Amino acid sequence: MLPHRITSIARWALWNCPPFYRVYRRFRFQDSGGFESHFDYWVAGFPRSSNTFTAHCLSVAVRDEKVAKHLHVPSMVIPAWRSGKPGIFVIREPKAAAISWSIYHNQSLDWSLRYYIDFHRFLLPIQQELFIASFRETTRRMDRVLLRFAHSFNLRLEPVAMNDSFVSERFTEIEQYWRGPDEPVNELQVARPSTVRSGMTAAYDSLIHKSRALQARLRDAEEVYGLFTKPNRFSEVGAVSRESAGKTTQLLA
Repeated sequence: MLPHRITSIARWALWNCPPFYRVYRRFRFQDSGGFESHFDYWVAGFPRSSNTFTAHCLSVAVRDEKVAKHLHVPSMVIPAWRSGKPGIFVIREPKAAAISWSIYHNQSLDWSLRYYIDFHRFLLPIQQELFIASFRETTRRMDRVLLRFAHSFNLRLEPVAMNDSFVSERFTEIEQYWRGPDEPVNELQVARPSTVRSGMTAAYDSLIHKSRALQARLRDAEEVYGLFTKPNRFSEVGAVSRESAGKTTQLLA
């Protein structure tokens, strides 16, 4: 593994030049890594931060309009933001996000934390211009997130009831995406809660407890998380939305 500084420099160089990034993706992962320009809304964020669930919920609220999703690298996030189209940037606490990403890729926790830090630091210059929703908000009260989203961008959205039936339907949609023909769902990667992954987190917690290097890396990640979750120009809109929570159906109808 390359030293953190060299890895970060390489990432930032690629992220700053989308054409180079597309070449890298084509060589490294056999895909274009391109950005889909035909969309009406977008959802972006570090992987394993409720991106998929948020996108599926938003798709219900915006009916037949297209939601761009799986925007997990800055060279995709920034064009989405620059498009001027309404979008949700999701963020999760670094330890949980990094552990889930490490399980997904079977990579070290240090690797995931370094990516978490670089990803969010690169996007810090536009933090004040992003509509940001936390993992906790999107997974527990997505209806309120959509209310705030509607207020922020002056939208009329389909009402969403965050009940067991609605959540179950979204999980079914997600599983269909992750399930191959006649294959079981991969519990290490599927983008919904998994008891298999939950049972693996204690081992990662133990690694952090035993490693001063990981503890230092986690502190760096928590610092950038704190910077990224500072109030921005959408925060006051969020406060108004919470006061209006009782009018959710009326506002989104």
